Amino acid sequence: MLEDESFLKLKQRFPRTWTWTKPADYGIDRIVEIFTDLDDERVSETTGLLFAVQGKATASTTNSWRTARVGWEKIEYWLSLPMPVLVVRYRKHANKLYATWVHDQMRHLEVATTLQATIRFSEADLLTAERVAALGLEVARARDLRGGRIAWPLKVWVDSRVGPSAALSKVVTLPL
Repeated sequence: MLEDESFLKLKQRFPRTWTWTKPADYGIDRIVEIFTDLDDERVSETTGLLFAVQGKATASTTNSWRTARVGWEKIEYWLSLPMPVLVVRYRKHANKLYATWVHDQMRHLEVATTLQATIRFSEADLLTAERVAALGLEVARARDLRGGRIAWPLKVWVDSRVGPSAALSKVVTLPL
């Protein structure tokens, strides 16, 4: 089955110390808990960092892999969870994995119908070793933001786009 194959590929891409749970829950395929390696990989330590994974595998050989339709009801459910949700697109034909956070997609979700939205994937979403290594930090940031545990002053990055090629970016410090 394509879904099983996609999760096998994903599990091979993630560190072996990360644990996987398959919940009997609506709209979530796996819950991953991040552990760190200690003592030559024989001992690991929990970080308390969890994220959910929703798989969207495709066997298509066309560019249709770049989009996945999802019901608004599921998106609302994912956003209500106490952990971030990573949507993973497995392209069987290319043997590649792509991943995007649901909360990052909210900026540019397209309304496909009144009941569905379109999640978009690009080559920038390719799940490389570097991207996997960054997932823990991304989950920690999401947890801290949701839990109100952010350090002040808060530094934010502002990206103001006027057109497709014109961008003005700067770091702004927000006082307490």
